[in-house]
Amino acid sequence: MEVRHTKEKAHDSSQDWRILYTFSEEEYFFRDFQDASFVVSNKPDPKGYFWTNVLCVKTFVLEDGHAAAAAGGGVSERGDEILYRKVLFGREVKRHIGSVTSVIRTLESEEERILALKEEFGVLVDPSWAVNIIGRAPAL
Repeated sequence: MEVRHTKEKAHDSSQDWRILYTFSEEEYFFRDFQDASFVVSNKPDPKGYFWTNVLCVKTFVLEDGHAAAAAGGGVSERGDEILYRKVLFGREVKRHIGSVTSVIRTLESEEERILALKEEFGVLVDPSWAVNIIGRAPAL
């Protein structure tokens, strides 16, 4: 699947289209996903995306009062709701509404990251688990 997404300040239209998803016709079973998950979470790979980063993405419905400000926002399957994404990646939490991206939070510690996961995404992480990231590449 190719997707066209133009950033607000982009001028080079050749960069608008990019491959977002690819699909295989191979059959996969639950055990295949278990094995892949185990490898991603347990094999140290200094170049591995999920080994060297903390990432959380969630899609939200934009409140009615903000709909006018959401020029170009995604539309839900029902077609009547405007959607936007929040992304926690590394030290930042960003909001993506259509082609407009804004940093809504900059994180300085694991405690702040755990609080952001709770407040921005509804993900509950026990604060005592922060010791598990100490010394790893994605640690703040």
